[in-house]
Amino acid sequence: MERSTHLYADYFRAGAASFEAAAWENAVAAFRKALEVQQTAEAWEKLGQATWWMNDTPASFDALERAYQRYAEANDRSGAARTAIWLARCRLELGEHAIANGWLQRAQSHLNGLDDTPELGWLFLFEGHLALMGKKDTGTARALARQSIDLGKKFRSADIEMWGRALDGLALVIVGDVAAGMQQLDEAATIGVAREAKDLNAIAATCCYLIHACERTQDHERAEQWYSRTREVCERWHFETLVAVCRAQYATLLIAQGRWKEAEEELNSARAMIATYRPEMVRFCDIRIAQLRRRQGKTDEALALFQQMESHPVSMVERGLIALERGDPVTASELAERYLRRIPATDPVECLPGLSLKLRAEIAQGSFDSAGVTLGQILHIAEAISIPPVRALASLSAGLLSAATDQLDAARQQFEDAVDHYSTADMPYDAACARLELASMLQELDRPDRAQSDAQAARETFAMLGAAGEEQRALRLLQTILKDASIPVQAALQKSGLTHREAEVLTLIAQGKSNDEIANQLFLSIRTVERHISTIYQKIGVTGKAARAAAVAWATRAGLLG
Repeated sequence: MERSTHLYADYFRAGAASFEAAAWENAVAAFRKALEVQQTAEAWEKLGQATWWMNDTPASFDALERAYQRYAEANDRSGAARTAIWLARCRLELGEHAIANGWLQRAQSHLNGLDDTPELGWLFLFEGHLALMGKKDTGTARALARQSIDLGKKFRSADIEMWGRALDGLALVIVGDVAAGMQQLDEAATIGVAREAKDLNAIAATCCYLIHACERTQDHERAEQWYSRTREVCERWHFETLVAVCRAQYATLLIAQGRWKEAEEELNSARAMIATYRPEMVRFCDIRIAQLRRRQGKTDEALALFQQMESHPVSMVERGLIALERGDPVTASELAERYLRRIPATDPVECLPGLSLKLRAEIAQGSFDSAGVTLGQILHIAEAISIPPVRALASLSAGLLSAATDQLDAARQQFEDAVDHYSTADMPYDAACARLELASMLQELDRPDRAQSDAQAARETFAMLGAAGEEQRALRLLQTILKDASIPVQAALQKSGLTHREAEVLTLIAQGKSNDEIANQLFLSIRTVERHISTIYQKIGVTGKAARAAAVAWATRAGLLG
């Protein structure tokens, strides 16, 4: 008996040493030898954890459930709770939320009535994670995070304190306190990479929270620094799944930075890894691939991917933008409202994509009063969260509404601000889109030289990025600007007092173009075209139902058709 006890202890120590070194296969072999000698809850627990990190899910669940059973039979409530929490975490990662919740409830039952224990800290962390990521309940998540931090300090557990700080930090970023949230996340990540932490669950959660916070706020510099350190940690622990998840998150930042080739490489590598180890998480990559495809102008391919993930919030916004491009503002508006119903008001950063889409759809439908209310919401968020990407979106949104309501010089200034803010945020694609709006507005203000310069700059950026659809849009605008000088309008201008733009609109009327066609060709809103037509009719003295035909006759006499 004494010999077998020593033999078990030797195997268990060997397994624990291999586990600490992330030598998973050696750890599994040692724990299995230990179990051949003596069936203990501790050995089953460690075997379950080691096989999980080897991505052997069936073996992990079998071992962890055996460990739980033995802890429960021995009335070891802390051990039973700890193992139940582990099982909850594993089931949650596989998307089995109901089963995960059941295990969390078992853990809670075991811990009820006990004094403070480290296991209670772990329970708070998992419950806080579910509150934040599942229910979007930042208040509950922060309360649980703070309790877990206190327990981490009390029991000198760097793992619990680290994850608690990360959870609190991400919750702060979500509610808009970006500076304080990032401070918490930086400290938590430092604990993880400085080898204070040992628990891979906690390290994984901390790394993912931090990259996710950077992804939400487009904090490229911070993401670059921590992504590099995260890769080092993953290599140290042979943690392929975390590498894949972080690579997919990081790819979103690369897309924003215009580093599309690198983003594609990261996403393809991440997808291959995830398909091997966690196939249920493949959509985590696919949604980002679809975002990249839309920006590349591969709209049909992007739409096919988005439709496979119909209920994903990102899919709703992106499909709404495609609907707007295809002249369907009603669908865009419905998708914006659907998105906003999914996002709580306590998550202002995540509200912005839906509000932006809603504003664009309202402008396209001529609902300017409603658009003004939506713009007010965007500006309120930008005032509270004053970071460059948010300020850029607010300026762009204000410019779109100003342009649609004929406040042309205000729109010019707002588009200029959007270009500046997007450039500061290192977001070249978005900056070029804002610059294209600016060029269109400068053309409207009869400033062709600046309009040409900005349109050309936008076109060059789109060409460099590989944004084929936007490059063609920039080219069409350039052609329109360059064509202005060749339109025979001088006689008409002198005779009637028409502006250059009004003469251009009248020329297109005389060519038989509809108002919609004129708007598309000149990159104007329907409302602006209608305003120009009304002014033209007044200046050339035509009225009534036959006004359009009379205007065509006037344009012909004035030589506008060449």
